Amino acid sequence: MMNRKKTKPAFRIPVFYICLVVFVALVLVAMACGLAYLRVILTDYEASQPKYAAEEVFAEYFAEPDFAALVEMCELPENVSPLETKVGFAAELTERYASLPTSYAATTAGADGSLRYLVKAGEQKIAVFSLTVAEEKSEFGFDLYEKGEISLYIRPEESVTISAPAGNAVYVNGTLLDEHYIIEDGIKTDSCAHMPEGVEGITYTTYAVDSLLRVPTVEVKAPDGTAAPLAEDPETGVLTAEIVYDEALADQYSEKMITVAQNYAAFVMRDAWFSSFSGYFDQTTDLYQTIRQVPTSFVWAHDGFSFEDVSATEFYAYDENTFSCRIRFVHLLHRNGREDYTEQFDVTFYLRRVNGEFLIYDMVNN
Repeated sequence: MMNRKKTKPAFRIPVFYICLVVFVALVLVAMACGLAYLRVILTDYEASQPKYAAEEVFAEYFAEPDFAALVEMCELPENVSPLETKVGFAAELTERYASLPTSYAATTAGADGSLRYLVKAGEQKIAVFSLTVAEEKSEFGFDLYEKGEISLYIRPEESVTISAPAGNAVYVNGTLLDEHYIIEDGIKTDSCAHMPEGVEGITYTTYAVDSLLRVPTVEVKAPDGTAAPLAEDPETGVLTAEIVYDEALADQYSEKMITVAQNYAAFVMRDAWFSSFSGYFDQTTDLYQTIRQVPTSFVWAHDGFSFEDVSATEFYAYDENTFSCRIRFVHLLHRNGREDYTEQFDVTFYLRRVNGEFLIYDMVNN
């Protein structure tokens, strides 16, 4: 009988372990795929965060700001006078902030739910921009953000006060001021005390404009369009427009008024008759009677007289029947062997039309 060799049975992995390995492998593969998919989702989520949109807006508009372009996109800030122009606004922003580094930071959300960011140049606030939720969504449905409104900011530092004759047009930065800028009206001048009934003297109106970015251009024009010279008070800084006088009246009446004034001055010094000038005065006035009674007994003895530095100025028509003018000269009395005696003559005449002719009804020594 032959001896048979006994063989060891082949090793077999239990089905259970095979199933377990397969299961684990599948789980690992699923986890790897899930993690990869999650990574894509998280990447999409991260990319949708508003901070990246904010970075883009800041980089495009404020990292190296073009203030002229920014101003064109925006309205003037509410704290800036509407008399400022966009050109002036851009120039002032450039002058103040172009050399300063810019930065931004999130600030309080807008009332409409938008996200808002404050922009600074150095330590100065210059703008606020917002981000709003875009209609488009990300690949996985997350909200995306886009640029909303940009609002520029600046602190106005200038103001101006202008006083001008009533009826004059006052312009600041080329814009005509209306009644909203008036702070005082009906400021009387000396002329108001010398007007006939029903005639108004010269009054002034004062305007004030604040919230300006820089010293403004100011222009005042008389009713005929003539530019009025401006004088600045060194203490208050108020600009006062000078009265624009009537050159046509001056051309027409200067010679006559100078003659009347010189004859009057000569009469006072007993060098002319009352009749040499009295015809130019309104005989119904107290002034006429006063001049008739001017005492001439106390007069510096002299052999002759003359006039120097003669001028006729400040012709002003209050209406078609009333005007005034100012006559000035130096009245010299000569006496042989002695130094001349000088008298300063400076008078404003007020005239009104009487029976078609202008007559002096009042007179003021200046």
